[in-house]
Amino acid sequence: MKILIRYAGGGGGNWLSHTVANLQNNTTNIIQPKIGKNDKAIKFDFVDVKSKDIKCIHFDYEVDDRKFYILGSKHMFNTGLAGHTKNNCNETDKSLTELFDYHSNLATHFMYGDIAYKQNIDLYVDWLYNDKLRFCDKLYEILDENDITYTKNTEFVLASIDNYLSTMPNINEYFDNWNSMFWLGWCHAVIMKKGISIDVNMYSCNDIECISNALLPHRNVCIEEIQKHIIPNTVNFT
Repeated sequence: MKILIRYAGGGGGNWLSHTVANLQNNTTNIIQPKIGKNDKAIKFDFVDVKSKDIKCIHFDYEVDDRKFYILGSKHMFNTGLAGHTKNNCNETDKSLTELFDYHSNLATHFMYGDIAYKQNIDLYVDWLYNDKLRFCDKLYEILDENDITYTKNTEFVLASIDNYLSTMPNINEYFDNWNSMFWLGWCHAVIMKKGISIDVNMYSCNDIECISNALLPHRNVCIEEIQKHIIPNTVNFT
């Protein structure tokens, strides 16, 4: 194993390993997405097509002292939502308050945590949306400096990026959606960070409408803050 790449869950590590494997094998295998844990969780099955020279792992896995690269973003709403829809949609085992607490804590981590995948980034997830050729060039640079044998095929990498992006959840379905527990968790994280008082005891709520009504008076503050954490040009703010 020559290269270690660390990324946040939902951040595209499996896809990246699959893409590099094709470059190494000089193939152009565009895998069709499949349905994951529910009808909104679109995923790929990369089990048999990962690169043998690149290991992509989440940050909660321990690693040795070898050099690693970071696939990440400073705008973590997109990655957080992708991780939610692809891996965490089956949340029926959690109570309402447990689910709300889970999303609020995770949003606090993504927005305000001192986390590695927002720092010293080598491959920006943002480039997949806004500068695909720059992503290609940086990927080739990493492969070259680690003496990975591969065939440059930018046409394939661009097609692979588009295929990957086709599996991403529609940000507009969640942004400013006061019936979404994911959105409510992010709003609560903002409100707590800013020290804003809420009249209602959130953990006494018995339904999502109660939580939504308690947070809604602070809608403008939430929108202004959360949009800073969304990859540019991936949501319609109007």
